[in-house]
Amino acid sequence: MAAIREVFSSGEQRDEDEAIREVACALGFQRTGPRIRKRIKRSLLTAIERGVIRNGDGVFGIDCRNIGDYSRDQLIAALLGAMGSRWWDREEAIRAAARHLGFRRTGSPSAMLSNRRSTEQFAAGGWSMTARKFER
Repeated sequence: MAAIREVFSSGEQRDEDEAIREVACALGFQRTGPRIRKRIKRSLLTAIERGVIRNGDGVFGIDCRNIGDYSRDQLIAALLGAMGSRWWDREEAIRAAARHLGFRRTGSPSAMLSNRRSTEQFAAGGWSMTARKFER
């Protein structure tokens, strides 16, 4: 996901073939055989679902440049998607969610769970939250 975000970070739009070639290059591949193309195409679709990039008539472009561009609901969904079903340290879980969205470096995005509505949505997903841990 981070390679996809990196390729599209310039803001330039790309068609599918160009996007696949550039992501493959960013991942260190010199050629794109059928298996690599299939895997990257699936990753592009996942990136669209996560709001990293958008697809407009076969042309891909960056959707959310930074964590502030995501809605609170999208961030909660990323957090739940990244966590699985084990205890997580709060900061570790938030960093995992940021990586899930393709960010390589994370600051302190703790504010994404700071209000009551976020906590209620988080609990509705079957998670409980203590001061420092998350549990499903």
